[in-house]
Amino acid sequence: MEETKNGRSAGIDIIKAMAVLFVLCVHFSLNTNYYNTPIADANMFVQSCLRWLFLVGVPLFLMCTGYLNYKNTISRSYYLKI
Repeated sequence: MEETKNGRSAGIDIIKAMAVLFVLCVHFSLNTNYYNTPIADANMFVQSCLRWLFLVGVPLFLMCTGYLNYKNTISRSYYLKI
């Protein structure tokens, strides 16, 4: 990926922003009456499909972390930073 002047990758930042929104959407459906409502019409079907899409929020964070840490070598200082 192409980096900007300050060494950041815009693509990774966009993916992380999407992941934040996805996690918020999953928590929003948790705090509504979604899980007690049967899928009886097209509206609930669309909400269910969107919920399945939003469930990839946490794996996106994990993949971004792995991508950003691929150059690290395992050493004592690496474990001390954790």
